[in-house]
Amino acid sequence: MAARSGITPDVALRRYFAGYTVFSDFIVEAVEDSIPLKIPALGSVLHTQAARFERLVVAVMGEYTRERGHRRPPERRQVEQVKKLLAAEPVDPNELAYELDAWHIGAIARGAAAESTLREVALAADRRLLLVCPDSETVWAWLGGRRRAMAEEIARRIYAAGPTDALVALGEPARGIEGWRLTHQQASAALRIARRGAEGVVRYADVGLLASISQDAVLASSLRQLYLAPLSGGRDGGAGLRETLQAYFTAGRNISSAASALGVSRQTVGSRLRLIEKKLGRTLESCSPEVEVALRLEGSCDLIDPNQP
Repeated sequence: MAARSGITPDVALRRYFAGYTVFSDFIVEAVEDSIPLKIPALGSVLHTQAARFERLVVAVMGEYTRERGHRRPPERRQVEQVKKLLAAEPVDPNELAYELDAWHIGAIARGAAAESTLREVALAADRRLLLVCPDSETVWAWLGGRRRAMAEEIARRIYAAGPTDALVALGEPARGIEGWRLTHQQASAALRIARRGAEGVVRYADVGLLASISQDAVLASSLRQLYLAPLSGGRDGGAGLRETLQAYFTAGRNISSAASALGVSRQTVGSRLRLIEKKLGRTLESCSPEVEVALRLEGSCDLIDPNQP
């Protein structure tokens, strides 16, 4: 057909139309010269021929469209196959050149060095790599193998690859086709709360709860209103109190360690914590998890758009 012969569809159609015109002229001349047909009979013959020609054109364009689909760039076709597999649509796994019945760690990365970083890490970790680029800024990857690799191992190797502008979100180890989908979804959730300019690697295990809460607008807003808004006030708008809380939680709720990190006395930290409890109307012991999550949500205000691929 036209596509397989290298002829473009417009050239092919012009040839078909030229042939159709010549054949129609032949029919008219034959009728006029030797066949005593009346005009209505001639019209019927031409109408039948036109209908057959139309079916031929439809068949030619259909074949061209199918052939063009087979000639899509391999990278684009692989992206489409991966998207279908993520949507649980039937796909020939042999086209991916990646073993799905294995252990996987999903990764989503952004940045100019994202692809090269993941390839280097997969090689260093002796993992099979499936990598596609759904858009010009994003890389989806799966690092697979017969043995279970831990996400912290992959994170260490990403750091070892050297400083880059790549931001990598990692899912947790999972097995089989369902695990392949799950670890990708985890990486996607982790990416949503990863801040640009922050650490180069974020793991779902570290931010999974925060990622889920950030998707619940009512819960996220309520946490801020209940546990951060009351701290506002004063010349700094409550920044000092929030900084004290952050140091307190980072130090594992140890007042002395928090004081050392802040460069103030233990008594100062204790005084600030009592003021916080007064403003909240409850003890920190009774609401520490909620306050800590509210602080982390505030720290992740520069969220990556969850609607991005």
